[in-house]
This record gives sequence, C-alpha cells and structure tokens, in this order.
Amino acid sequence: MVFPKGSDSPLVSNLSQDKAAKNPPDFVLRVRQGQDYGFPQCNWTKHSKCKGFAKPFKFFPPHTDIMGMVIIGSRLYMTSFTGPHGKGPGGEVVSMPVTGGPLKPVVTGFVAPVVGLGAHAGTLYIGELTGQVFSVKP
Repeated sequence: MVFPKGSDSPLVSNLSQDKAAKNPPDFVLRVRQGQDYGFPQCNWTKHSKCKGFAKPFKFFPPHTDIMGMVIIGSRLYMTSFTGPHGKGPGGEVVSMPVTGGPLKPVVTGFVAPVVGLGAHAGTLYIGELTGQVFSVKP
C-alpha cells in the first residue's frame, strides 16, 4: 500500500486468488472510502459479476503479483514477484505515472523473485528472494 502525496486514498495491490477462478487478473486499487470492490464475488474474470463495483486503477495479467509499491516524485514503482505474466524465474520493477498510464520496465534480469521494495531520497531499494538488496537511482 502506498499513499500518493496529498491524498488520503491509498493505492493497494490485489493478488487475485485462483480458487474458484481460472487465471484472474491481478490489479492495483485506488481505495476510496465507501467504495465496494466486490470481494469475493468479483475477481474481474467475468465483468458481468462486477457490475456496480468500483473498477481497479490498473489491471495486470494473471500471476504478475505486484508485491511492493513506492512513489518517487510523480511515478509509481512496483515490483512483480516473478516478472511479466508470472513467467519468472526472476521478478522485475516497473513504473508508471501516479495518475495512470503505460508501464515502463525499470529493473529486470533478477535471478529470483522480487519480494521487497523501498525508497529513500530518490533511490529504489529492491529485495530479491536470494537475500540480496539492490539500490537503483531511477
């Protein structure tokens, strides 16, 4: 979960569950008070079951597994546990404008899944399942 500057509506990652669904998408929500996101009826595999529920901020392919999020300036950085489409073996870090838009790969080539993400003074700190931590100035 991460709060955009000046907002009381956090961005929250949702790792969809495969139970009772075949390959539901993962997504990021912009959580606002009073909105209903449809859990557990709506997982966005059948849009008809999601009528009347708040639509996610950003959809991702199944098993993308957005594990961490940070904001630096006007960009949202996210870790994907095992990379695009859950193919692995390693994860990746992607970014997009906080307001939405296309994804841009930032760091790729990890040998293991990415499990952590932090930021300090404009630097990303990325934790890999091997125990290694990388620092990157985007």
